[in-house]
Amino acid sequence: MTQWTFSESLSVADRIARVFENLEVPYAIGGSIASSLHGFPRSTMDVDLIADPRLKDLDAFVAAIEQDFYVDRDRVRQSIERED
Repeated sequence: MTQWTFSESLSVADRIARVFENLEVPYAIGGSIASSLHGFPRSTMDVDLIADPRLKDLDAFVAAIEQDFYVDRDRVRQSIERED
């Protein structure tokens, strides 16, 4: 398992957040990154992204991140349809 640094985790969160912002998808960032930025450091360096995407944004979302991250388009579609 790869150990991430704070700056790497923050960079990933920023990258995905920018995609959500460009698509006007409501989102929130949680996890230890958010906690650390608010003054309560944690060592896990995890990033929790919570979003409310729309099915119409699926193709644009996948296209925006698939070069940098693994994304299963069908699983994302299923999740949006079920509102998981």
